[in-house]
Amino acid sequence: MIYKNQRKKFSLRRYMALLLLSAMVLAGTMEAQAAGRVEVEREGQLSLEYSYDGKALSGAVFSLYRVADITEGGEYVLSGSFSEYHVNLKELDSTGWKTAANTLSVYVSSDKIEPFKTGRADSEGRVDFGTLATGLYLLQAEDLKIGSATYRSDSFFVSLPALEENDEWNYTVEVRPKTTADTPSSPDGGNPSGGNPSGEKQKLTVIKVWNDDGYREMRPRNIEVALLKDGEVDRKATLSSSNYWRHTWSGLSDEYTWEVVERNVPDGYDVSYTEEETVYTITNSVLEEILDGDVPEGSMLTNIEEEPVPLGKLPQTGLLWWPVPFLAIAGMLLFGFGYRDYFSRKRNENEN
Repeated sequence: MIYKNQRKKFSLRRYMALLLLSAMVLAGTMEAQAAGRVEVEREGQLSLEYSYDGKALSGAVFSLYRVADITEGGEYVLSGSFSEYHVNLKELDSTGWKTAANTLSVYVSSDKIEPFKTGRADSEGRVDFGTLATGLYLLQAEDLKIGSATYRSDSFFVSLPALEENDEWNYTVEVRPKTTADTPSSPDGGNPSGGNPSGEKQKLTVIKVWNDDGYREMRPRNIEVALLKDGEVDRKATLSSSNYWRHTWSGLSDEYTWEVVERNVPDGYDVSYTEEETVYTITNSVLEEILDGDVPEGSMLTNIEEEPVPLGKLPQTGLLWWPVPFLAIAGMLLFGFGYRDYFSRKRNENEN
């Protein structure tokens, strides 16, 4: 009788183990099929169409920068001239991608990084960048003045290949940048960072934000920021707790483009820049490696390497979550069977 019960328990445990293993294999297969593998050695094509309100904008100049490699698993790793920047590309939503693009654009301007390619829109507003290696690219558009209107587009990322809605990789990518038009009567006509030549004097405020709860001891006592005038350092300021980590410059002519850059990002942090009207916000966030406890305490502030960045879609697709509840239930059942079997054997031993 005891032998039969043991066989029954063994069969049940084996069945549950096989069920759990099958679920894990299925989950891995589904996740792999979601996007497939990137053919990193394959070349792709990139082009864009530039227009506003259905009107082609010819003559616009675009600069293309290759900022990151892409792995077979669809992960981004900053490379080339951008490999040393502390910019996070991990698990971003659409706002995060926009912020990261703006951040790298600030460094392009401040560090005078040469574009990988440039192109000028033809009479139909099209720019063809030709054949390119796979990777993550940053596109910047120069302001285009036609008549009394000035057309602008924010910097943005393009992934090559791009992940389509059907989770297939597309190696022939065409983009249509979002475009705004500023006129003398438009609300944005006096934006000091837009270079609108009205000659008015403006203010610009920079604010430092620390995203490091529980790791405040890692902060430096102060940081230095530089005010850029058409890409050149015009003046500097020191931010610290004594001035509430902020500074305002006054008397800035909007005949120029003004930007703010943090020259030396503290070790153990990444950086992001956001701009809203005349306020620049620079956010330093503790690296995920530190939050996850993967970096020894003694080396927190030195030589922290960035991990490869999960891609998902651009915007992010995320992970495959449907098997998680099933796997959790199966795991608890296995634990329960093992727990019951252990005490059954101990009781039998005591009875014998």
